[in-house]
Amino acid sequence: MFFPFGPLQGIRGVRADRRKRREFPYIRNAVNPGREYVDENPDMSRSPSSTLGTPILVAGLLLVLGVVTYAGSFSGDFLNWDDAKYITSNPELRAPFPDAVGRIFSTFYFSNYNPLQRLSYLFEWKFFGDNALPYRIVNLLLHVLAGFLLYRVLDEWLDKPLAAFLGAALFVVHPLNVENVVWISERKTLLATVFAFAATWCYLRGARGEKRQTGLALLLFTLGLASKSSIVVLPGLFVLLDLSMRRKLAPGRYALFALPAALFGVLQVLAASAGSAIRPLHGGTVVTHVMTVVAALGRYASSWLWPVGQAPMHSFPPVMSAGDPRLWLGVAVLAVVAIGAAVSLRRNRVFLVGLVWFPVVLLPTLVIPIPIIYAERYLYLATPFLLAGSVVWLIDLKGSFRVPARVGLATATFGLIVATMLYAADWKNSARLWTRSVGVDPDVAEAWSLLGGARMSARDPAGAVIAFENALSGEPEMMGVESNLALALLATGRRVEAGQVVTIVVERELIAPRAWAILGAVRDLGGDPNGAKAAFAAGLAASPGNAHLLKNLANFHLRRGQPAAATKALEAAVRASPGDGEAWRQLGEVFRIGNQPAAAARCEVMYRKCQ
Repeated sequence: MFFPFGPLQGIRGVRADRRKRREFPYIRNAVNPGREYVDENPDMSRSPSSTLGTPILVAGLLLVLGVVTYAGSFSGDFLNWDDAKYITSNPELRAPFPDAVGRIFSTFYFSNYNPLQRLSYLFEWKFFGDNALPYRIVNLLLHVLAGFLLYRVLDEWLDKPLAAFLGAALFVVHPLNVENVVWISERKTLLATVFAFAATWCYLRGARGEKRQTGLALLLFTLGLASKSSIVVLPGLFVLLDLSMRRKLAPGRYALFALPAALFGVLQVLAASAGSAIRPLHGGTVVTHVMTVVAALGRYASSWLWPVGQAPMHSFPPVMSAGDPRLWLGVAVLAVVAIGAAVSLRRNRVFLVGLVWFPVVLLPTLVIPIPIIYAERYLYLATPFLLAGSVVWLIDLKGSFRVPARVGLATATFGLIVATMLYAADWKNSARLWTRSVGVDPDVAEAWSLLGGARMSARDPAGAVIAFENALSGEPEMMGVESNLALALLATGRRVEAGQVVTIVVERELIAPRAWAILGAVRDLGGDPNGAKAAFAAGLAASPGNAHLLKNLANFHLRRGQPAAATKALEAAVRASPGDGEAWRQLGEVFRIGNQPAAAARCEVMYRKCQ
């Protein structure tokens, strides 16, 4: 056997007689539609070592691949992109456990209803707190588990263990999946995919007569929906698998899965509406919206065919005219899908599933007008069956094409592993990630803004100024960026420019507490204490009890040796925001300065509770 498949030869023959032992004596599969299995020896069985060894071997190999590929990202920290709102600054994680669980299942959170994702963070927070390493390890283990379940699905579907393993291995090491694995806040996609693949495996087993498997598939599908509702289209995969295996379609069985899909679909629409995540149609009209959706399919297909230039954010302006080449690329992709599906129906149906499933699984994120049109993380569930079909085609080539095809597959796999390792390492910290992002696509204002925040955290205010200015050049009215720019200017000693920027902000946004706080700090450092005090007073008049303003006012009083006034401001801050750990910490410091150890100790207790 030609390298690299020789060492895996044992996987090929592990289930040589599996079909013979099934209760149906005649079965056709997707790869060999004319192949017949007749149960001539119903007592034939595999050795226990074969039965138990292969899944363990596959799981171990996939785990090794995952660890080797993603080891460079383990030392990373939380990112400044959603990780704070889901984990490090999420108040529900600090609430008593029963209250937190009740809130998780009864409320929407940032335009989503993903209770199992939030529940997983709750358990991890109780055990690991703000240590990012366990969260990253759990994400990787979920990814490897998804790969193993994909292997079971492909094995059940294709009856080709070697092709199933290679398809799962490519899924584990593919660079398009990096974002889902190393971004802690993307846990929802990993959980949903694990449940989706588990449900698909049970569905395939249930469709051939194994009792209770269909009910288990329904339960797993519902759990997946509670992780991320984008898998509502999974019943469509069941239809495609039945078609590919030439099974009789079962509308009643599909309807069972449509019920939870409809329920969670409605919940997600309500959550998105409550969070203002549903925007006007792309381009403003139905025609431009449809053209943009078609063009986005072309972009997704090109990313799968040539997976280079990955980044967390990409610009994708709406398609406004029929002459846009992106539209025609999308039309070409749809034509390939339609023609390929028609040919596959007549011949080898293994490509039917991958070709049709690819656009179907992307529809929820494309048809509903959400702010993001294109993001590589949406391909996580879309590509596995295309990968599997490609592997089957390559390893089944005969004659003179056999060796070059396998060499090409081995080379491509190695290239994917290297690309994934390099990209995963860029997710170790925010500054490195957003530097890559703006290098790949410099037109994304939000990426520049996040890069500015990362550089401020890294104590590089000069670099932050450049990043914030680039963000404003791309999106002049981007909320909060001007205030951040003023802070960065202030940190570099450019007080006059900082004052000019923040003055513009407060004139335009009279109720922006952060802008008033920055203006007060600028005036204070510029030698105008009366102006600073007036800025803090104006901000508190517009936003009474704002903890951020009160903390800045306390710092103003401390710099002038006025601990009593600082204490009064901080006490007001903790009354207004009891969960603000930083306010409790500052108040404890003031009490220590004032030689009040008992009060300082109480503040320390409250600070630790907030952590």
